[in-house]
Amino acid sequence: MANLLETSIFFSSADKLISFASHNSQSHLLPFSAFINGGRRRRKSSTITFASDTVTYSSITSTEVKSSVEDPMEVEVAEGYTMAQFCDKIIDLFLNEKPKVKQWKTYLVLRDEWNKYSVNFYRRCRIRADSETDPILKQKLLSLESKVKKIDEEMEKHNDLLKEIQENPTDINAIAAKRRRDFTGEFFRYVALLSETLDGLEDRDAVARLATRCLSAVSAYDNTLESVETLDSAQAKFDDILNSPSVDAACEKIRSLAKSKELDSSLILLINSAYAAAKESQTVTNEAKDVMYHLYKATKSSLRSITPKEIKLLKYLLNITDPEERFSALATAFSPGDDHEAKDPKALYTTPKELHKWIKIMLDAYHLNKEETDIKEAKQMSQPIVIQRLFILKDTIEDEYLDKKTIVADENQKKEEDTSQTFLLFVSDLKPYDLHRLSSNQMASVALLRSLRRREVQTASVSAFKSISANGKTSLFGKLGYLARPFCSRPVGNDVIGIDLGTTNSCVAVMEGKTPRVIENAEGSRTTPSVVAINQKGELLVGTPAKRQAVTNPTNTIFGSKRLIGRRFDDPQTQKEMKMVPYKIVKAPNGDAWVEANGQMFSPSQIGANILTKMKETAEAYLGKSITKAVVTVPAYFNDAQRQATKDAGKISGLDVLRIINEPTAAALSYGMNNKEGVIAVFDLGGGTFDVSILEISSGVFEVKATNGDTFLGGEDFDNTLLEYLVDEFKRSDNIDLTKDKLALQRLREAAEKAKIELSSTSQTEINLPFITADASGAKHLKITLTRSKFEALVGKLIERTRSPCQNCLKDAGITVKEVDEVLLVGGMTRVPKVQEIVSEIFGKSPCKGVNPDEAVAMGAAIQGGILRGDVKELLLLDVTPLSLGLETLGGIFTKLIQRNTTIPTKKSQVFSTAADNQMQVGIKVLQGEREMASDNKLLGEFDLMGIPPAPRGMPQIEVTFDIDANGIVTVSAKDKATGKEQQITIRSSGGLSDDEINRMVKEAELNAQKDQEKKQLIDLRNSADTTIYSVEKSLSEYREKIPAEIASEIETAVSDLRTAMAGEEIEDIKAKLEAANKAVSKIGEHMSKGSGSSDSSGPSGEGTSGTEQTPEAEFEEASGSRK
Repeated sequence: MANLLETSIFFSSADKLISFASHNSQSHLLPFSAFINGGRRRRKSSTITFASDTVTYSSITSTEVKSSVEDPMEVEVAEGYTMAQFCDKIIDLFLNEKPKVKQWKTYLVLRDEWNKYSVNFYRRCRIRADSETDPILKQKLLSLESKVKKIDEEMEKHNDLLKEIQENPTDINAIAAKRRRDFTGEFFRYVALLSETLDGLEDRDAVARLATRCLSAVSAYDNTLESVETLDSAQAKFDDILNSPSVDAACEKIRSLAKSKELDSSLILLINSAYAAAKESQTVTNEAKDVMYHLYKATKSSLRSITPKEIKLLKYLLNITDPEERFSALATAFSPGDDHEAKDPKALYTTPKELHKWIKIMLDAYHLNKEETDIKEAKQMSQPIVIQRLFILKDTIEDEYLDKKTIVADENQKKEEDTSQTFLLFVSDLKPYDLHRLSSNQMASVALLRSLRRREVQTASVSAFKSISANGKTSLFGKLGYLARPFCSRPVGNDVIGIDLGTTNSCVAVMEGKTPRVIENAEGSRTTPSVVAINQKGELLVGTPAKRQAVTNPTNTIFGSKRLIGRRFDDPQTQKEMKMVPYKIVKAPNGDAWVEANGQMFSPSQIGANILTKMKETAEAYLGKSITKAVVTVPAYFNDAQRQATKDAGKISGLDVLRIINEPTAAALSYGMNNKEGVIAVFDLGGGTFDVSILEISSGVFEVKATNGDTFLGGEDFDNTLLEYLVDEFKRSDNIDLTKDKLALQRLREAAEKAKIELSSTSQTEINLPFITADASGAKHLKITLTRSKFEALVGKLIERTRSPCQNCLKDAGITVKEVDEVLLVGGMTRVPKVQEIVSEIFGKSPCKGVNPDEAVAMGAAIQGGILRGDVKELLLLDVTPLSLGLETLGGIFTKLIQRNTTIPTKKSQVFSTAADNQMQVGIKVLQGEREMASDNKLLGEFDLMGIPPAPRGMPQIEVTFDIDANGIVTVSAKDKATGKEQQITIRSSGGLSDDEINRMVKEAELNAQKDQEKKQLIDLRNSADTTIYSVEKSLSEYREKIPAEIASEIETAVSDLRTAMAGEEIEDIKAKLEAANKAVSKIGEHMSKGSGSSDSSGPSGEGTSGTEQTPEAEFEEASGSRK
């Protein structure tokens, strides 16, 4: 940072402005510490100017401060200015100008520089506050100190993590796994700010590349938490190489893989990483290092053997530092001369089109957009000098050697080369990057990890080599096969669908390329009603067919089951729901709330599984193949029991739920996929739940700052309120209570929902239900005109309930309404004008309507599926846990281990002790909530840790660990440190489904699927039989006069038998009778053919003419049959 010594600083009390401008014309915003060095050394040619309205202080050189000055506040940092005076200038700037927090961070981002005078700054704030008589200004000074200190502590934490990564660049994967919760959006913003602030291309480049590598490592860790034990093909190949009988045999395997184009980038990185780690290790034997060196050399030579000449030419061109010489060499490569003999046999020649193609492959490997061809933009992105030279070469070739048509054709040409191999070759011989440093070279790693269209990562832990010690063995083979594999980033394979499992409607989407697409169901709708019914025949109906028959079958039609999922029967919300639905809610043996239909009991997870199965079938019909993997959304405020129950529903439906994500987060993914950034609020008011989340989107990082909500506030509550009003009005006018008539109640419910929807676009609507009920005086009709104002008055309290969660969410996120850039509306209820009005009131701005409220969540889930599959890169999702987690301690206190709005996945441990003497076991009660007393929070589960040695109270040390995975599922363990005994459980609701129950339900679902298939086959067969009967009867009526009576009688009998079989359920019987009918009717054609032949031979009579007319038809049928 040499140019900092030539920096001019301008303070203006009039403009309250600070700007930093260096002599080399680079205008970077730098910390104040850039020109403060504690007065301990002399500056060279430093000019510091403080300009005010009245006095200008100027200094040509700062003087060295005498060591006799004891008070650091009196140390002279520039002629005429002490540290105290300088700190006052900073304080005045912050107080008067009030720069944004990002600018404050800019001043503090270079930690070593800031720490030189931070203590003096805080001390000066305190001194001025203590001496200040104005209470308002005094409070401002204290608040300033607190705010800066908070930023200081936060940046120090990020700096510690960055230092650990910089000191151990080869262990970044292990660091990401160990300190995952520290890799927050704030950390990445800190690194980005540091990169912007640093002076010098190399410094900025190093930090930017390291940050990108961190992002890849974190994404890899998140995407594969559930598939850690899966070996990828590269690891398998590496193990096979290491298990070779000799070094020569191992090298030969590498050469064979190269020839067969199986030496892919993952395997190359694996071998290079192994060599680099072995080389640097202090414990690996020399024999082991020698083996790894030979494998590394064999890999390098194998790659060279398949190197395209264009790559060799690019290496040569890019290692030329003089631009004129480089362009001359380029011209020579394209113009070897007319005389074929004049070519230098050692020189490299190619065509402009071919070299242009390979340059684009290289740039694609660096993951730069094709449009970013300007050198200034490349510098701005802090890319290496190699990329700049590539851009220059690309521009030169396009401008001087290629026309636009050629470029477009090249753009559309399919790339079949393994760019991962060629990129390694390309990098290996460039002077700035040698292959010895490849494993720790951020640029190469990032480019390989994020190039192409698949995800790759180093699958062997570099740190695993530390376990290989000098134990006298002379060979590594068989030893290295057991290298630790902390995680790998590997596509999950096949299509991953995204499902919005809603209370009222559900939706399914899938990624098509890089765009999510909502899939229409069999009825042609983009959403499917979340309704399940069992009709009088015992048939299971799901979606639109189930909703259609709800009026005639209300007690066996289940809707809104999502509100019961993961809930206990005794829950007050469950008891409230029981009064509002026509079907029965019953108490399960485990105490959960289940539903009853057609005399059978079903868990809400089973009902959800039926809906998920319908979504799965919808996707399979569209994609034309079987689907087994999905991302399912849940309300952000769902607790652990409800999330676990949702995952159980997926398992019952035959889906592997790769990830459960929050609905507002999914909607934000859908909104922010197209490079949108800023702080957004997601207001999600759906059919049964309400959520609000504050997210910050920056450079592809989606960080949830806070979330809040109400799991029992949604469209159904609005419907119920309107339903109660209609019931009361009818009771007042006709003195009849419709709540006792379930069929009438279901008609009213559907009319209320329809009226609610209509009032979103009209000022009034009419609810007209003829023959709603009857009494002794005759039939009764309901006819009510409902205005929008009346509807808003009825539901006003419900709408007002959304205000408090929004305010709490903003408070938890630590942001003001003014800092929110956009408000997204999600869920069908956000179409209600009054809801939009209150959103505008809360956030002080009109909400954004850029996403479809019904489809945004499913599309976001599909995007998350694309991330897990590896199709969508550049996006990182940082979600939070909505409620605090902890356990009950002495006195019934709820002790929180993990606070709400903590980024997940996360892990937290705390040591507890016994409450009584000689206590040999402890009970662990796991709770979730925000109340201080344990009894007021949700009990998630409990277990006992036994076998604790007798000891006085307070002596045993019991370590309790809470672990929340990326799905928000909680695992709790308790360990006695003295004995090492440990008990661990994955938390389920205190009554949740057991594994046996889930397996039983899976079998039932499979059985139902088989029955559905048989039913479909029967319907198809009946349709085919019905068509055949119609065709046979038509032919019989047309030819009855021309065929013998016995043939006609045989056909009629076959048709009658087929009709009888159609009325039954036996598929085989219908098939047999259908075949018999077809065989019988074929005799008409046979008879007519014979008749035609005899008529022709008898002469040209009237019959003969008729027969002649039939002959071509018979011949046509015969020919058609032969073609088949």
